[in-house]
Amino acid sequence: MTTRRPLATAVALLSVPLGAVGLGACSLPDEGIEAGSCSDRIDNDGDYYFDCGDPGCAGSPDCADAGTTEPEPTDSAEPEDSGTPTSADCRDNTYTLTFEDDTTLVLDAWIWREGWGGAHLVGFASEGRDACAIAEELFSTGDGYDGYFFQIDLPAVPEAGDIPRIQASSGPPNDGTARIENLSTLHLETSEDGGRMQVRSVALDGLFAADDVYARMSGGTAPQGDLVACWCDATPIGPEPD
Repeated sequence: MTTRRPLATAVALLSVPLGAVGLGACSLPDEGIEAGSCSDRIDNDGDYYFDCGDPGCAGSPDCADAGTTEPEPTDSAEPEDSGTPTSADCRDNTYTLTFEDDTTLVLDAWIWREGWGGAHLVGFASEGRDACAIAEELFSTGDGYDGYFFQIDLPAVPEAGDIPRIQASSGPPNDGTARIENLSTLHLETSEDGGRMQVRSVALDGLFAADDVYARMSGGTAPQGDLVACWCDATPIGPEPD
């Protein structure tokens, strides 16, 4: 029998400010020192650069051919993929949570909403369901979903090309926070310093697309991947700021 958190408690947790003690970058080894750190898609040293984009990886064999690969020839009769996201992409994400015991979970469905000037994104492992329908049930009744969800809150809606950071606590100009939670198991983790995302495109009442989204989490979970989120009014937006 599954024990659920009372709805009032669940709603309260979704609306409280996030805060945790961050890991200072000075305590982290430089990227490129540890084997595999230049190919794990994580900002290991907390300087907001990762893998072959980090100066510490300049001499790594993993980056020897970075940027030197010749593009494959394309058939002129077929148009190239523009990379522009569509609503179908909101249910076809490959955003991965890697837990401390190395088990993984893919959050394939993402939604977002603007509220109090900020952007609020939530990802689910949907099992084929629409993410907005999951959110309608979960955030209005506290029921209907038994898995993990990952929520990212940015204090301002970013623009294409922005690189908002995901930190232990939000701050100007665009630092955001994150939480991973399972209301059934009461598992909760909040973001530590050292996360970020590369915003590809944003449209109010439309799509939010971001690449290389990763975060350090207080419980050891390492979320990372690209995401496309569809607008959904059921996405929680938290309390009105003071």
